[in-house]
Amino acid sequence: METFLVALDGTPASTRVVHYVGKIVASLEKTKIFLFHVLPVVSPNLLTEEEVKRVQEVHEQDDFEHLSGFFWSKEAEEKMNQTFENAMNILVEYGVPPESIHKVFAVESDSIANLILAHAKRLKCSTVVVGRRGLGRVKEILLGSTSSSVIRNAKGYTIWVVDTPQEDTSQGGK
Repeated sequence: METFLVALDGTPASTRVVHYVGKIVASLEKTKIFLFHVLPVVSPNLLTEEEVKRVQEVHEQDDFEHLSGFFWSKEAEEKMNQTFENAMNILVEYGVPPESIHKVFAVESDSIANLILAHAKRLKCSTVVVGRRGLGRVKEILLGSTSSSVIRNAKGYTIWVVDTPQEDTSQGGK
């Protein structure tokens, strides 16, 4: 069984990644796709009491012990859920069975590239799929990029980098 971790960030570039994965994976038998998103960390002091309680309830669930002690905003969670829903709809449109698609998230407790690779290992993924927004060589060298870090640090995975040309970063699509 091929197992994919598809890194999403809610941008048009990540939508392009989902379309690419849908085109390729829909024709494969026995696949598992983990849609993966990283939420920004927020101090619990900046959240309402209700939001803190909501996050603490998530911490208590069995599958989320890796999130213990970290907090995130309701707005970021809602955006993530919308990103997951859009990605699932796209994959299903391409013919990927819904039962093959799983949602996983982390909080920004480390570099995003390290979180992607750690979850790929934990979920026993064979392939990691990331997007590249076309920062340009100078910006990529100065700022670094998640896709470059994933490639540099990945050991034992197939890495797919779906490129989004600079002029196409404002548009999602097939």
